[in-house]
Amino acid sequence: METTGGDFETGFSVTIHLSWRGKAPHQTIYGQLPPAPQIPELYRQWRSLYLAATRIIVPPGQVHNVASLEEQRSAGDALIAAMQTWLNHGSARELEFSLREELLHNESAQLILKTEDEYLQRLPWHRWSLFSRYKNLVMALHMPYPPQGKPLRWPVRILAILGNDDQISLQEDRAIISRFLPQANVEFLTKPSRQRVSDRLRDPKGWDILFLPVTATVIP
Repeated sequence: METTGGDFETGFSVTIHLSWRGKAPHQTIYGQLPPAPQIPELYRQWRSLYLAATRIIVPPGQVHNVASLEEQRSAGDALIAAMQTWLNHGSARELEFSLREELLHNESAQLILKTEDEYLQRLPWHRWSLFSRYKNLVMALHMPYPPQGKPLRWPVRILAILGNDDQISLQEDRAIISRFLPQANVEFLTKPSRQRVSDRLRDPKGWDILFLPVTATVIP
């Protein structure tokens, strides 16, 4: 599904190329997504609350701010509701009907979104009613070029949070890391407090790998 022009203020022109198992497209569907100027603002509100919540460091013994979590949840629900209303309206609904005529319930399919609009890229598309009807349909985002990643440093830095002596052998954990990454720069934290973990995660040098066994224990 490719947007060939438009924005949330004026609506989007959409082109969908249908193909099966990597073959050349056998059909093209043209359609429109109607204007929905409220969606970018709803997304910004949700993102602002989400980022604020993830930055909060809760001191030991203090309960999370339930009000902020509720605000974040409400903002997310409002965004999803607006998106579903938008996609179930007018030309967007017609586009869904066109897709439903081509999709088979028992056939795996992938809908690839190709767009330069940052809000379209970030919407929770899996909440579109089309995906609830077709359980084998998945959404993917098309990237025009691979992201330019930073070169890996060497040796890699590993923060290993080791846990409960009663459940796992700390020596075995250390041996595994040493065997597979013998030249790595490893810092071990054994049953650390939450504050200790928080402090080390903020190390200015950063970390390449966080090693955390499922049985690891962090002391409140």
